[in-house]
Parts: sequence; C-alpha cells; structure tokens
Amino acid sequence: MSDSNHALTHDFPEFYNRIRSLHIEDSDFRQQNERYHALDRQINALEARGVPIDDQTFVDMKMERANLKDALYQRLIER
Repeated sequence: MSDSNHALTHDFPEFYNRIRSLHIEDSDFRQQNERYHALDRQINALEARGVPIDDQTFVDMKMERANLKDALYQRLIER
C-alpha cells in the first residue's frame, strides 16, 4: 500500500500559482488535471484494499496516471 500524495501541488509546489491559473483559465488542463486526480483516488482506494500489484488493470491505471502527470508537467513548464 502506498501513502504517497500524488497531488500536483504537492509534487510541484514551485508551480502552485501556475497550476491554479491553468486550472481556472485552460479547460484542457483542467480536464486532464481532474482525470489525473480521479485516477489517483481510484488507485489509492485499490491500494488500500490490497489489490495485487501485478493486476494488469491496476498497472495500466498507474501507467495512465504517470502519463497524465508527465503531460501536466509539460504544460506547467512551457512558457
């Protein structure tokens, strides 16, 4: 089980203001961010229930979360 906080503002505190601005002003960013957080909540719930780590659906969910986080980070660093 993981107790990791994967919130963007937790992992990238230096981008806190940019995250808030993009969430308000950019519907694509907001949609991806909401999907990321929904997926993170699902993963955390599955981990709390003890889902086997090799369950392919679970692995796919974690991969999607990582890909979303990468895409969101790229949006944060672009000027």
